[in-house]
Amino acid sequence: MKKVLGYIISLVGVLGVAAPLVPQIYEKIPVPEGIPDLYFTIGGVVLVAVGLALLVNRGGRKVGASTKKREVPIYEGKDVVGYRRQ
Repeated sequence: MKKVLGYIISLVGVLGVAAPLVPQIYEKIPVPEGIPDLYFTIGGVVLVAVGLALLVNRGGRKVGASTKKREVPIYEGKDVVGYRRQ
């Protein structure tokens, strides 16, 4: 789901960057008067960066995963006599 959202946000960002450069795109977007083209470019670049961050992020490790202690068995012969935390 994050990948699809990343692609959509990136596409909107690319359109935001291209809108001031290509008049056909700029005419189809309902834009209030007085907003400079630079704002569209900056917003588009930010959206592309957010979309790419969602695409590149593969989930990583969970926050609590590093603090969780793992227990390993202590053997005496074939019998388990206890557990040790690592």
